[in-house]
Amino acid sequence: MLLVLLAGLVVGGWIGGETLLARTIREAIASDPRLQATRVSQLREPDRIGVRVRGFTATAPEGTVAADWVDIFLPPSSPDTLHVTVAPGATLTGGGRELVLGPDGAEAWASFSPTNSLALSHARVLAEDAVLDGAAAVGRIDLAAELAGYGADAPRATGAAYDVSLAVADLSLDALSGGAVTGVAGAEGTGRLWLDRVPVRAAAPSGDGVGPRIVGFRVDGLDLALDDLAARIYGRVVADAEGRAEGEILVDTADSRGFVERAAAVGLLPERAAPLAATILTAVAQTPAAAEPAAEPRPAAWPEPHEGAARITVAFRDGQSFLGPLPIGPAPRLYLR
Repeated sequence: MLLVLLAGLVVGGWIGGETLLARTIREAIASDPRLQATRVSQLREPDRIGVRVRGFTATAPEGTVAADWVDIFLPPSSPDTLHVTVAPGATLTGGGRELVLGPDGAEAWASFSPTNSLALSHARVLAEDAVLDGAAAVGRIDLAAELAGYGADAPRATGAAYDVSLAVADLSLDALSGGAVTGVAGAEGTGRLWLDRVPVRAAAPSGDGVGPRIVGFRVDGLDLALDDLAARIYGRVVADAEGRAEGEILVDTADSRGFVERAAAVGLLPERAAPLAATILTAVAQTPAAAEPAAEPRPAAWPEPHEGAARITVAFRDGQSFLGPLPIGPAPRLYLR
C-alpha cells in the first residue's frame, strides 16, 4: 500500500507539473506578440518532465527564430536543471542572412543553486554542423559557464564570477564573411568572467530592466588556429571607473608575420602597410625576461611562451591602448556608464 501511495504521489506530481508548465507557457506566448506557437503539449515521458512547443517563432528587431518544435523540460533526477532542446533545421534569420541548425539541432542547460537564492549556477550551449546561407558554417560550438568564487584578482565591483570554457571547431570564415575572408578557424580555452550581479535568479529576477555588466575577465589560455597559423592568448582585463578596459592581453605566437600577411590578403589591412605592421609586431614581441612592466592591475604569472614563440603585449591603461610601448588608440569600453 505504501509503494502504491508513493507511486501515485510521484505520477501525480509529474502530470501536475507538466500541466502547470504547459499552461504557463501558453499564457506567456498569448501575452507576448513577439512569440507564436501552434501547439503546446505535455511530453509525458518518464525521464523528462516538460512540454513540447510546436511551430515556435520568436521575432525581435535583430532577427527571427523559427523551429518545428522546442522541448522545455526538467529531468526528475536533476529538478534544479532546466533543459531546452531545439529541433534540427531550426532557423535564425537576420540582416539578410539565415543560419540553419544541423541534424542534431541545439541544446542548452541551465542549473539554479538552491543554496544560493536560486542563482544561475551552471549553463551550457551546444550546437553542431550549422549552415549559414547554404554553406557549412561551424562544425561544433560548446560554451559553458559555472558559478565560481570571486578570486583574489576579482575587481571591486564584482557581484558574480563564472568559470567559462569555450570550444569552437571548423569555423568557416568564408561562410561568415560571405567570401571576403577565407580559411577555417578554431578556438579552445578557459577563463573567468566577472559580472556586477548574478545574471539570472529563478526566484527573483531583477526588476530594473538592466542586465548584468561585465566588470572584468581573465583568459587562462585560449588556443586560436587559422589554417596553419596558431596563437595562444592569456590576459586579465577589468573595467576602470569610466567602464574602459584596464589590464593586458598577451599573445604568444611564432606566426605574427603570417597573421599580418593573412590580414592583408583578405583586405583587412592595406597591402602596402603589411611590411611595416609585420616589422612593428616583430619589434614589440618580447620574451618575458625583456618585457616592459605590465599595465596595472598586474595579471597572474602566465606560463612562458613555448619554444619558438614570441610574446606580443596589448595593454590598456589610463584610457589608452598600447601595442607593446606604442599607443594605438583609446581603450575599449567594457560597459557604458
